[in-house]
Amino acid sequence: MPRFIYFTIVIVTMLCTSAAMAQQEEQAAVPLPPEMLYEGQPIDPECVYATDAMERNPAPQDLSVCMKHRPPEISYKSRGELIIQPSGGRGYRYGLNDNPSERDETLERSYTGYFYYQYIGKRNGKLILLTEYSGGGSGHFSYLSEYIREGNILRMDRHLIVGDRCSRGIKTAAMEGNALRYTYHATPVNIFYAVLSDKEEYPKGLNSAFRDCAAEIHMRDDTLDKVTLTVDDAARAHLGSNCFENIYDQTRDAHNGELTGDQARAMMLRFKAECAENP
Repeated sequence: MPRFIYFTIVIVTMLCTSAAMAQQEEQAAVPLPPEMLYEGQPIDPECVYATDAMERNPAPQDLSVCMKHRPPEISYKSRGELIIQPSGGRGYRYGLNDNPSERDETLERSYTGYFYYQYIGKRNGKLILLTEYSGGGSGHFSYLSEYIREGNILRMDRHLIVGDRCSRGIKTAAMEGNALRYTYHATPVNIFYAVLSDKEEYPKGLNSAFRDCAAEIHMRDDTLDKVTLTVDDAARAHLGSNCFENIYDQTRDAHNGELTGDQARAMMLRFKAECAENP
């Protein structure tokens, strides 16, 4: 492959990655508690990375080991230098070949993956971490999760939310007293499941791709706080069926884009009632 085509691929990949990560707002760094340190140093990102489900065999990590040796759960052959973000996030960019400065002839990419973690705070004795991950493909994932530190052992306890860009990608997360407040991007299908039971049958007539940003869902702990409708013209954005797009625009205009949980629920109940037979 000509050299200029290779560099074009790398540049486009980096721009796409930056655009996806820009959906998460920059936040001020939160001071790290003792649980996020090992021998006075912040926990290495790979110790967090190896506990999670992005890798094939995630496992709790012994900090006395993973702070000194790369965890075997991480399959990338190469990584860059430690990156510290203004938000306090810490992480690495990864390559799939042995030397990230050289082109991988098979995959035609290098240093396309990444992993970062950011400490958000503590709730009910558990550490809240916001993590960002890409395996080098088209997905750019964000996770808000609870972790537990017991002695030198760090383990991921549960995911609070997992998303990919417009489909539940996390925009902000912060502690407000003892409460966790976070906001995530939402497609029309994400709105549906946020305000109605997640056991509802999959709704036809609503789009759900990672590029179909339609709203921001604001949460306080596990409770829906409000919904912000973010699209000025639903038809132009192709959010779903004509019926849904009309309801979306009418609801947004009636409430200036800021909906309570009940108002968002009413919008989706109206969609169910009016659009099933009239898509």
